[in-house]
Amino acid sequence: GPVTLPDGTVDIGYTQPFKSIPIQLCSPAEFRQKIMGGDKRFPSLSDTNDFPYGIPQGAPLSDLLANAYLLELDLAVQTYVQRRNGRYWRYSDDITLVLPGEETVGRNAKDFVQHEITKFGDKLVIKDRKTSVVKFSPSSDGYLEFKWIDGAQGKNGLEYLGFRFDGSRVFLRDSTLSNFNRKITRRVKQQAYKHVSRFPGKSAD
Repeated sequence: GPVTLPDGTVDIGYTQPFKSIPIQLCSPAEFRQKIMGGDKRFPSLSDTNDFPYGIPQGAPLSDLLANAYLLELDLAVQTYVQRRNGRYWRYSDDITLVLPGEETVGRNAKDFVQHEITKFGDKLVIKDRKTSVVKFSPSSDGYLEFKWIDGAQGKNGLEYLGFRFDGSRVFLRDSTLSNFNRKITRRVKQQAYKHVSRFPGKSAD
């Protein structure tokens, strides 16, 4: 039967065997009328994107189109860092540049990328609160000495794709761990409630 989970959602469970669940829940006409708001008696369950820009987050083509759209940015930034004997990585919207030199080199590179991306659309912005400039220098213990230079992030090390590097060790970022912990906790609770609901009155043994 239905089970109310801790977050307030209701898990109705399986009310019939999986093989008996119909492949098509409604006809295309019913979908347009009752789900998409074609019949005014039923409010639309879909939000229309009226903006002349952007890709729905999570859409299958989102990453592919974003990457294709930014190929020219990749070329411009790659040329910029190669001329300075550096390296450039971009995974979707997560960008990292590594360049030799002093603090001004890092600040100039940050300014360059933030300005360059605006050439591909005035809605494309790399926010200051999402960027950082950090410096690594050789240290006496054979590792690298880390120094935070600028930006709202990166005060504990270089952050990229869920990882953080402080010059000697690589860590999972705190936000990565907390998100992972939250997902696991929610899933375990869901499974526990489902198990209890299927076997009412049973002891833990």
